[in-house]
Amino acid sequence: MTLPSLVTLCQPLPGTPPELCVTLPGGAEICAQPGVLPPSLFGYAKNALAQASSALTPLVPIFNIIEAISAVLQCVKAVPDALGPPPDPSGIIACIPNLVEKVEKLIALLPPVSVLLTIVQMLDVIIAIIDGSIEELQAVERLIQRIAAAEAMSAQVPGLLSMIECANASRDSSMENIERAFGSINPIIELINTLCSMAGLPAVPLFSGSLPADPLPAIEVLGGISDVLHAIRDAVPV
Repeated sequence: MTLPSLVTLCQPLPGTPPELCVTLPGGAEICAQPGVLPPSLFGYAKNALAQASSALTPLVPIFNIIEAISAVLQCVKAVPDALGPPPDPSGIIACIPNLVEKVEKLIALLPPVSVLLTIVQMLDVIIAIIDGSIEELQAVERLIQRIAAAEAMSAQVPGLLSMIECANASRDSSMENIERAFGSINPIIELINTLCSMAGLPAVPLFSGSLPADPLPAIEVLGGISDVLHAIRDAVPV
């Protein structure tokens, strides 16, 4: 049996991620800023997710206000029919055109095209998180195979046990980081769904449960989720 390279037992495997940017409603753009070079896709996508979350969260009340104003507009439009004789609705009728014009201008501050673009780009970030997680899991699986080969020869090679312990710690840490990353995805999906509701699009399903503890089953689960999100992303008319 050939001894595995001791260096590769704990060697990080950086990737070459694409640029990840999100255009916010109104046109402002934020892009991921890698903490280390070269960044892994997983770490790069997490950075983009964190920045997008920080930028979008304060906008949620504005979205709610616009939805509320839109509802008020519908009620105001119905007032003339609701009053009827003998009351005189002429004053209300006279103010409606101006009110409608002002409210419609306010609603126009959130262009539909910008909303759709934001939805697509946020989905791109989440898909990158998932695809980056798959890459990390594949690296963990390769590490597990190297650990198994090293354990088979540990009795014959002095000092190999300490390297195996280091590798096991690296494996456990990687799985924990991947699992933790999914705790930050659902709040982003909820923000996306707020935008989807305003654009008349179906909601994106939230993640439920946890990933399998072993890399290969987890890769299979994530691959299915990635396929679903790709289908949703392709269905957005941008």
